[in-house]
Amino acid sequence: MISVILSQPTGVDKSCQASWTMPNFTILTNQTANQPQYNYQRVGLDGTSSQCNALLQGGTFAMYKSNTLSYGFWYEFYPTGPTLMGSPTLSPGDNVFVQVVATSITTGTVYVENTTTEKTRTINLTAPSGSKLCQTAVEWIEENPNTSKKAFLTFSNFFFNECYAEDSNGKVYDLTGSQGRTLSSSSAGQQCHPSNAQGSSVQIIYDGPTN
Repeated sequence: MISVILSQPTGVDKSCQASWTMPNFTILTNQTANQPQYNYQRVGLDGTSSQCNALLQGGTFAMYKSNTLSYGFWYEFYPTGPTLMGSPTLSPGDNVFVQVVATSITTGTVYVENTTTEKTRTINLTAPSGSKLCQTAVEWIEENPNTSKKAFLTFSNFFFNECYAEDSNGKVYDLTGSQGRTLSSSSAGQQCHPSNAQGSSVQIIYDGPTN
């Protein structure tokens, strides 16, 4: 279940970024027996085409495991799996900023900041052997990364703000001309959707069950 805003600038995409306020999350009754449950918010380079075999991304997560909700930042150079970070710490209501930069087609950095606590971290990453970025698309995503789970952790609506991408020529793009997509399952239905993007901001709206 995924709600996506895609921006596809001309030229070679070099970086993308966004800020947002960490949403509030609640647990549905049927999710207590179906753990772990995840909810990710992220920005990333590539991942929208079958021609690309790598995806550089980072963002925030909520995880419900062992009857406990936890929160944090994460990063990934797909197809290597995601790494959930213990620091900087993160709580619902905190303001965050995430930037992903491709330093080449096989290397990049993920910068995360809890702007509420003023704690930051920069992670330098290398693509797995045989994988490389196409640098043809950027994305701002709300998702459930565990496709075996039929529903999101319930979350409060939130905005991706300061959504910008930069190409190799230094030209900066916002969400103008972007594509909004919503993915749902036949059993759970639509879980969330993006509003109409306005400049550098878009709201992610929860549509799933609430009890």
